Amino acid sequence: YERTQSKNRPKTNVTRERATSMNVLGGRQQTLKLWIRYPSSGAAPVEHEFTRDHPLDWHVAQLVKALGAFTQPGHTESSHYCLQVESDHRYLTPADLQKGAVAQVEAELEDARVILILKPVHRAQRAIEQLSDSNPLVQKKAIFSLRKSLDDPAFAEAFLQANGIQEIVRVIHSSTRSTLAYALSALECALSYRSIWTGSASDITYLVQLIPNPVLNIKKSALKIVAQLVAIPSCYEQVLESLQETARKQNHLPFSVVIECLSSPDLDVQLNAFELVAALSEHAADREARRLFLLQARQAGLNSAAKKLLHLRTPAFQRAKFAMQQQILSLTAGVPYSDANEEHEAMLRKLWSTMNPKDELDNRISQKWKKMGFQGTNPATDFRGMGVTALEHLLYIAEKHHDVFRGILAEQDQRTDNDYPVCTAGINISQLLCDVMNVNAPVSSTGTGTIFPCLYDHLFPVEEIYCIAFELLDQTWDDMNASYMEFPKVIATVRQKLSDGLAQCHSLSGLQEYLMSSSRYNQSASPRLLHAAASGSSAGGSGTLSHGSSASILPGGASSPGSALQKTKPAGEVRGVKELRAQVERDIWQLVASQKTHIMCCGHFFPTTLNLVLPAQKHATPAASSAEDGSGYYLQLSADSTTLYWTASTAVAPPPQDFDHSLKVNEITALKLATDTVLAQQANQKKVDADAFAMVFEIEFRSENGKTETIDLVAPNRRTLVDWLDGIRSLMQQPMQCAETNGEHALLTKMELQTRMLDLDGVALPSKPPPVPDPPLILFDPSVTE
Repeated sequence: YERTQSKNRPKTNVTRERATSMNVLGGRQQTLKLWIRYPSSGAAPVEHEFTRDHPLDWHVAQLVKALGAFTQPGHTESSHYCLQVESDHRYLTPADLQKGAVAQVEAELEDARVILILKPVHRAQRAIEQLSDSNPLVQKKAIFSLRKSLDDPAFAEAFLQANGIQEIVRVIHSSTRSTLAYALSALECALSYRSIWTGSASDITYLVQLIPNPVLNIKKSALKIVAQLVAIPSCYEQVLESLQETARKQNHLPFSVVIECLSSPDLDVQLNAFELVAALSEHAADREARRLFLLQARQAGLNSAAKKLLHLRTPAFQRAKFAMQQQILSLTAGVPYSDANEEHEAMLRKLWSTMNPKDELDNRISQKWKKMGFQGTNPATDFRGMGVTALEHLLYIAEKHHDVFRGILAEQDQRTDNDYPVCTAGINISQLLCDVMNVNAPVSSTGTGTIFPCLYDHLFPVEEIYCIAFELLDQTWDDMNASYMEFPKVIATVRQKLSDGLAQCHSLSGLQEYLMSSSRYNQSASPRLLHAAASGSSAGGSGTLSHGSSASILPGGASSPGSALQKTKPAGEVRGVKELRAQVERDIWQLVASQKTHIMCCGHFFPTTLNLVLPAQKHATPAASSAEDGSGYYLQLSADSTTLYWTASTAVAPPPQDFDHSLKVNEITALKLATDTVLAQQANQKKVDADAFAMVFEIEFRSENGKTETIDLVAPNRRTLVDWLDGIRSLMQQPMQCAETNGEHALLTKMELQTRMLDLDGVALPSKPPPVPDPPLILFDPSVTE
């Protein structure tokens, strides 16, 4: 209401005037004058004087008559009505007219608007009647007004008790476009009051199927509603099944329908999708179910999509990012180890057999466990602090990075008086990770806390960080020349380095480089150190990329393009050889990378078809614009390796000035191979040689208008494919992963290492190439044909 400022204000203006008819000290009655309007009719507002000599219901009855509410069909009882403050949905009560309350009401209703309205229970009944009306226009009008009505908690409660959710769902099934969007928004609001669901399993499936809808408002609300349903225990499994079924129908990976929304140009869609992923993880039945969901989500592209959103700093995104991070870290929460649990015991036996395949464990309680670095004959006692998580971490490094772990164990035999118990150290590292990453920290309403981008860089990010930390501990032990009694100092040093690295680095490979650069023996960082690309660091990948596989490679973070893990040193190498090997490997990777970029600078022609014509309207990229057989794109890297040029061309190299397009290397967002590319997907329904699919790759980049575009290409042969794939990876500061490149690196490393070893041993190496021998004596005249 607005305070009346002058006597000339027209009464048609919705205002209210409060007046005190007397001085309170004079003993006369205090009154309150309000302008009241009835929004359901076009009647002009009326001024009404409230006094304490009549109850509130009497005043409401008088207003019903004055405002013509009786003219509304089906509502002739004044007891059906009440007075509501429109701004905050507060209802006037008899207590507001009690002695001494008028002044307080006067202050609370400053410039507010009061309306005559049906009581919540009657409004709810009327809304449901209109929603079930056979006239679609009545139904449409009802759903449009329902969303606003649901902002009133009293109405929402009455609506829910009258089974209003089922009525909204029925409208959703029969509506399209704007009506559907309003109905979904109303359902979203209704579910926010109470986590109840009165619909059927088929209703849930229908709501899930609305997520890929191209209308943004429909997509946003569908994502939000599904997240609300996930929080209802009786709905979780049905939501999970519906999401997987929707993906199967589209021939996509599980949960890809949600993951794809993370790349939407609309921030609200991105946020709602992120919150849904976190909710699906949070409400999983148990730890293993959560582990499986996160693995499938990562395989569907969660890592690459989520990593692009980490720069967003709005409060809502901060809360969503922190909630998602806590779900990832929750897998590290301790589960007590029990020697009565057969699964736990089986994992322990598997750890032994993995590291000692030729040495059978005769007895579960054995002195042999001490050789692996346990403190006693029964490892179960060592797991009392960290539980099964520590065992899982040890088993992971033993299985996934067997040579690394075997090398760490073997080094203990070479240390005469400063060895350390390896498995006990591994248990301490698990505890250290939990402390540094705040595993048990609750999700705050403000979303405050440190975000670790490295958690979106691998299928098993925490386990990989554990492996990096283990290698860091081993390196730090050597750097400090520590003894057993100095183990706490080593752990403290590792803790500080890891804490700093996780806060600053955006990838596992970047974390690796940071930790090793902070080592005292910077130039001798161990080549065993793990990094992201060694085992499925690519979003959606599960291992090193090879011919014909499909994955997305994320840019940023790494400074060394090679996989140190794949070049593991032989077990038992002395420290000097380790240092030399590490230096050689780094040098050779730089050499191989420079060779690849030199080839790219020379340019190459790439076809854009697989013996078929692509419809240009299906894919708004430069690659799709070429449809003539034999045409394609000529690509060439600039001399300074910062810009990629291309133009539509035949196999003939165009002059530099004829290139139509250019792309900064740092604008490349992903590199995709084989069946993951648009070109291969469009050709999938036609008979194309399987070998042709292996030659397809796609460069994804962000255009000037912010849209994601691609260049789809077909390499003419495997050699060209390898050179350009690993060349682009090196420019993106990502590991080069093709088998041929790794083979070249291994051969050159072996030759260079042997040469340097000979030099160290004092063998004289020639500074010039040997002289070319004279040509052989020709005993016949080639001009003679007979």
